[in-house]
Amino acid sequence: MKFGVSSLLWLGQWTDDACGLVERCKRFGFEVIEIPLFNLDFDAAKLRQTLVATGMEGVGCIALGPAQDITSSDPAVRAAGTIFLKQCIDKVNGWGGASLGGVISSAIGKNVGRPANQDEWQWSAECLKEVAQYANQAGVLLGLEVINRYETYFINTLAQARRLIEMIAEPNVKILADTYHMNVEEKDFYTPLVESDGLVGYIHFAENDRGLIGTGHVDWPGIFKGLAEINFTGTGSIESFVLEVPGLAGATNTWRRLAASADTLASEGLAFLKQTAAKYGL
Repeated sequence: MKFGVSSLLWLGQWTDDACGLVERCKRFGFEVIEIPLFNLDFDAAKLRQTLVATGMEGVGCIALGPAQDITSSDPAVRAAGTIFLKQCIDKVNGWGGASLGGVISSAIGKNVGRPANQDEWQWSAECLKEVAQYANQAGVLLGLEVINRYETYFINTLAQARRLIEMIAEPNVKILADTYHMNVEEKDFYTPLVESDGLVGYIHFAENDRGLIGTGHVDWPGIFKGLAEINFTGTGSIESFVLEVPGLAGATNTWRRLAASADTLASEGLAFLKQTAAKYGL
């Protein structure tokens, strides 16, 4: 497997001035950097040049907002979400990236006071099928991030993600598992990963409090045992947040300092992950 890190550890949105962060992450020992696409107004060619020069890979990450909600009852909103996701794919393709993941099955933060109904499942599947077919032409993999009940009413477990993938029925749609959210929603970490054999394309590594990995109660042996059993060859990226990025800290409810710095979360977290992964042959 490859090890990556989300650039959201250091910044709230990507700009051309952020390209120096790629080399910084390379020095830490990462192979992949996640590029947020909340802002699409940056030079993909410049980022591509930086990635090639450093030997790093760049993957896209995004979360749909209310105006792009593909589970909306308004066809115009669903169409806007579909168009936006295609624009994100174009951006990823522009820097030579191979995947786009995140909260793309519904709008993040959406809570309608009930479970999702069949129409919403169908709307999401139909839109994502169209997006997946578009992405396939660009050689881009889609990762459906599974997040907790406080951030969405739609997809909370890996089993639910498998159901949606079955409805989409496109080969380039996979699960983006996230240990922070799994800690809330799953009965354990090992079983959902093994039950999703062949469908886990990416994983976010985060401690239960989003602090320094290895210092909380997340079952890391169970996670890596599961990844080893499914022969996981994708990327696992650290995703944590710090107070120094105020807008993002507020959006993720980060109200206290969880580590000395973003660099500490990245470097020490990576060391722990590599050490644990080695025990399981990953």
